[in-house]
Amino acid sequence: MSKLPETLLESKELLAVLKERYAERKKGKVIKGIGPIATSRRILLLGGLLWDSRDVIDAASNIYALLDLFNPIFWIVMSVSCVLSVLFSFGYCVLGLGHYFFF
Repeated sequence: MSKLPETLLESKELLAVLKERYAERKKGKVIKGIGPIATSRRILLLGGLLWDSRDVIDAASNIYALLDLFNPIFWIVMSVSCVLSVLFSFGYCVLGLGHYFFF
């Protein structure tokens, strides 16, 4: 939680850098026309932009994860799902053992 302001500042800085990179790439590669070659070039340009944006996406997902930790509904759902997972696993093991030994 203490690093949340730093993470927000980093994501703002990275977003500006990403915009500059995209503008440079777009200037360097003027993609004209339609067809498989132009489409593949557009896909490569977009793929490069997505690859570069992974740092911003990671920062945003970390912020949302931190906010989830302070939500009581999150903890209720997490606790219920953990208990149900253990119960279903136990039931599956009992059913499997019962089938193996008795049927």
